[in-house]
Amino acid sequence: MRLLHPSLQIDPGSHCDIPDHRTTAVGLRPQNTGLELCAPYGLSDLFGSIARPNKKQITREIYEKKLARWKALWPELTIIGWDE
Repeated sequence: MRLLHPSLQIDPGSHCDIPDHRTTAVGLRPQNTGLELCAPYGLSDLFGSIARPNKKQITREIYEKKLARWKALWPELTIIGWDE
């Protein structure tokens, strides 16, 4: 467990394991006197404003619809295409 801030911990333990595919998976929950952060794929895509497809959970059509909405909300978003 790495301590980022006195009230924020990253715990890659088994309680946050999910199938091995790339996705933005971030969870927070109260823990002792702070918050526990579970981010099994890290936070670099989130903080880097990068969107990439999760082909195991959605279709190309759904991804492209989401991208249109996201791009309108966050014009600085870097988009990883379905075929990349």
